[in-house]
Amino acid sequence: MIREYKYAIGRHILRLPSGGVDDVEEPLQAAMRELLEETGMAAATWTSAGIVHP
Repeated sequence: MIREYKYAIGRHILRLPSGGVDDVEEPLQAAMRELLEETGMAAATWTSAGIVHP
């Protein structure tokens, strides 16, 4: 989880790392990239939890 300040509501929220999938990558590759970019961490194992369209 990432703690992020949201100006629209005037407080911090907790959220999952998220982002888009580039044209040349698979969804798992995108998830791995986004986790590293947003948290500086990498996961040793991955389990699919489906796709979310917020």
